[in-house]
Amino acid sequence: MTFPNDKDYKGFVILGIDPGFKGGLSFLCPRDMSVKSYPMPILKDKKSGKTSLDTTKIITLIEDFVPSRMAIERNHSRPGQGVSSSFTFGYWSGFFEGLSAGYLMPMTLVPPQVWMKDLFQEKRVGNVKMSVAYCQRLWPNNVWVGTPRSKTPHDGMTDSALIALYLWRKIKRDMLSEG
Repeated sequence: MTFPNDKDYKGFVILGIDPGFKGGLSFLCPRDMSVKSYPMPILKDKKSGKTSLDTTKIITLIEDFVPSRMAIERNHSRPGQGVSSSFTFGYWSGFFEGLSAGYLMPMTLVPPQVWMKDLFQEKRVGNVKMSVAYCQRLWPNNVWVGTPRSKTPHDGMTDSALIALYLWRKIKRDMLSEG
């Protein structure tokens, strides 16, 4: 499969999202199980130093790949997390839910414990290294670093790929159970 700019491609694509500034976006094509992942596009205001998501780039990616379904990792604020960061995270999670509604794309919110347990088949989950190793095994030809200069894998990219894979597995299970 060619990503993205394949004008003739009109297949079923699943978008997996690990929201947040260190997250990622992944587009999974179940037909050949190929995946294309990106670090979350961000903008940094030079004057204020504030970071925000690059909504234009995110929308461009969605329009390039034309996903049919979307899965977003559902997170909650953690103890000790500031009010401002909790609000910001919720704001951007709402942005993705709005995209789902605007593009009439069915959306699934999935807690990290659920997709990790489903894929890793272990009771104790949450290890970043598991996500990276799993993606490297499934898609050995993919590059899992966020930039050409990076040396370490980008766990936002690997997590978003596995969130998309989780949704595909869930769709298949649901289709089989419907008979």
